[in-house]
Amino acid sequence: MTLILQALRYGDVGLVAMLSSVSPVIVLPLLWLAYKRAPGFGAWAGAALTVIGTTLILIH
Repeated sequence: MTLILQALRYGDVGLVAMLSSVSPVIVLPLLWLAYKRAPGFGAWAGAALTVIGTTLILIH
């Protein structure tokens, strides 16, 4: 959270908000490692849509 606040202070608000909302996607592999159980299909599908949407926003 501290890094997000620093980024908001010095960076573009829209870009910081978008990238900080993608951070839960990074947690999926960590959950898999910690619990030794893969997250459900819906979690992976949502993560894929998030990555695709973020890519489209950044390309545009």
